[in-house]
Amino acid sequence: MDRLSPAADALSQAASALRRSNVTEGKPFPLGATWDGLGVNFALFSAHATKVELCLFDDSGETELERIELPEYTDEVWHGYLPTARPGTVYGYRVHGPYEPDAGHRFNPNKLLIDPYAKQLVGELR
Repeated sequence: MDRLSPAADALSQAASALRRSNVTEGKPFPLGATWDGLGVNFALFSAHATKVELCLFDDSGETELERIELPEYTDEVWHGYLPTARPGTVYGYRVHGPYEPDAGHRFNPNKLLIDPYAKQLVGELR
């Protein structure tokens, strides 16, 4: 049986712990990612989305660790609270919805979106 290096093993354990995180409903405001001293509330406005996935990444922003569906939709805001998230958590969104360009809708969950309310970006935009 192959053994992981200590660094790879630590990353694997961190990813496993992250995958066990439990998202709750959170609050629709304020918009963006907001640390409350215990966890992070994520809130994203979209009047026409049918589902929003929060994508969590490693510190470099290169490796996606987990996708979490935001569980609540209130007043056109998708939201969820992640008690295991901390300031500096690297994340993006995949937003599902209609692809109807004539109606102004171009949803594509294959595209990772930055948070329009983000206070900092990590890495290069491609």
